[in-house]
Amino acid sequence: MLHRVIYLSNSSRGFSADQIAQILEVSRRNNAAEDITGLLVCHDDCFFQTLEGPHDAVRARFARISRDTRHAGVLVLNDAPAAQRAFPHWRMGFATPDILGDTAREALLSLHEMAAGGLAGIGDRKVRVLLRSFLAGFRNLALHHHVPGADLRPAR
Repeated sequence: MLHRVIYLSNSSRGFSADQIAQILEVSRRNNAAEDITGLLVCHDDCFFQTLEGPHDAVRARFARISRDTRHAGVLVLNDAPAAQRAFPHWRMGFATPDILGDTAREALLSLHEMAAGGLAGIGDRKVRVLLRSFLAGFRNLALHHHVPGADLRPAR
């Protein structure tokens, strides 16, 4: 069964571009072995990540991420079965908000702002709407075109 986890977390320390590249390299290798795909977006020392794949593999990967001391304040936005992959071609795509399409960027920044203020009092419905908007907005990007500044290499 296909499963998706989407979460936000804060970096417990700043990361250089080289450190992010190393994280992505390891993630892509591990994800390929477990049939996991997804996307990592970094913004203001905050991570927004989507993991999708076989239920047990995604849950195990997310459990490891949750225990990783490089993350603080892990906030799960979605943890549910998925009808299809949103990022089927990427073992782990990488982007920053400035290179996303308008819809995806606005949804992501709204989620980031909500998380910074605490999600207390924000209905699950609003979070679900923003997540759907993010995923739909990202799918609307031309997947076969290069997005400057992104590392959206196809899965291997």
